[in-house]
Amino acid sequence: MLAERMSRLGSFAALAMFFFASVSTSQLMFLDLENSLQYTSMYGSSRTTDSDSDGILDVDDGCPTGDTGWTSNSTTDHDSDGCKDSSEDSDDDNDSVTDNFDDCSNGSIGWTPSPTTDYDGDGCHDTLEDTDDDNDGVVDTSDGCAIGDRGWTSTALSDHDSDGCQDISEDTDDDNDSVTDASDTCKFGELGWTSTLSTDHDSDGCQDSSEDLDDDDDGVLDLAPDACLTGDLGWVSSPATDHDSDGCQDSSTEDLDDDNDGVADTSDTCLIGVVGWTPSALNDYDSDGCRDSDEDLDDDNDGVLDSSENCEKGELGWISSASNDYDSDGCRDSSEDNDDDNDGVLDTSDVCLQGDLGWNSNPMTDHDTDGCQDSVEDTDDDNDGVSDVSDTCDTGVLGWTSSSANDRDSDGCRDSDEDTDDDNDGVQDGVDDCDQGDMGWISSSTTDHDSDGCRDASTEDGDDDNDGILDGVDVCNLGHVGWTSTSLTDHDSDGCHNDI
Repeated sequence: MLAERMSRLGSFAALAMFFFASVSTSQLMFLDLENSLQYTSMYGSSRTTDSDSDGILDVDDGCPTGDTGWTSNSTTDHDSDGCKDSSEDSDDDNDSVTDNFDDCSNGSIGWTPSPTTDYDGDGCHDTLEDTDDDNDGVVDTSDGCAIGDRGWTSTALSDHDSDGCQDISEDTDDDNDSVTDASDTCKFGELGWTSTLSTDHDSDGCQDSSEDLDDDDDGVLDLAPDACLTGDLGWVSSPATDHDSDGCQDSSTEDLDDDNDGVADTSDTCLIGVVGWTPSALNDYDSDGCRDSDEDLDDDNDGVLDSSENCEKGELGWISSASNDYDSDGCRDSSEDNDDDNDGVLDTSDVCLQGDLGWNSNPMTDHDTDGCQDSVEDTDDDNDGVSDVSDTCDTGVLGWTSSSANDRDSDGCRDSDEDTDDDNDGVQDGVDDCDQGDMGWISSSTTDHDSDGCRDASTEDGDDDNDGILDGVDVCNLGHVGWTSTSLTDHDSDGCHNDI
């Protein structure tokens, strides 16, 4: 029973499926037939019709009723759009760029221009057919800015190095020397070279061999001349940095003679001295690098300034001291100074060779001119052999020496011309009857009754009262003076005056 029911149910299901399948298929066939009839009615003729007989069916012809009398081919209709290129097609390669603006009017087909495919909008496909993508006149293979500025043409004025990059806007190295314009002193300089240490010492973008007039950029032109042509970098020559303006920096090891006087700095006393001269024995006597005429205050370098120097250009190789230059006059005593104490008396005549300093011998200061100052160091001012303390004529006659023969009383006064009392008895020689008489006494009324210069007590005065009667027979031997015994004055010749 159950099996029978299942059999009937399966038959019913199969029948139902058949029915529905039949209905759907019929409906679809009917719809397709309806559509086919409509399409055939509307378009059936264009699929088989070529109205202008150009070989392009109207359905594919961009100009279906266009020019006649021609046939579309690759020569007459480059894009096969049914429009004759020479007369009716304004875009022969169908790239949306009209032929009058299309540099590749017969160019690649099947593409649409965009900033990516046609950067300069010239109708030429950048990848396939455009050799100058930015249309600047420089082919892409030589163009440093192949996709660069547009609307300009590369010339010597706009693109100095012809690299396809516009100088005023996109080229940071106008002369292509590898130095950016911001650092390039010769921005529009020579072409065809690259800045290196060997070609551009100061890296200023100017080629040393031809266009750079100051290779090390120190402010001294190469032809000035610069003694350090390719010298230190990063400094500028000035009186403070380059004293002699030779282009060599004083503070570094490149300038060994800062004032350019021919004397190395290590030996130059005037390191930053006068410039524009060359030392010689005539203008730099001691070879110290200081010009004698204006900057060297000690020409022979002996430690004594020229203003105080008696031997301004004297011996070299020594320093003045008290032991070798007694008077500090810059003349070495042992060889060049003939007046060691500078008193005006030559050493050969100077009794005080290294005597007092600061004075000059003259008749007032050195009576005997022996080089010894009378007031201090000379104990015999007239050099007569009698010490000044015992010399009555301490500044007396010169050129003699006191002795008993010429100076009876040894008083330092020469008897023959300057001593008026040779025996120093107090009686002038002119009235002294014993001018060369006894020594060591002084005439007085007690010792020399008649004041004749002859001492009464000795044997030199035989007539003490000088009356002409010898003391031995003179009753008045110490009698009145001023008279002479005669028959009229002394009747008995006893030495006593008759009237007294």
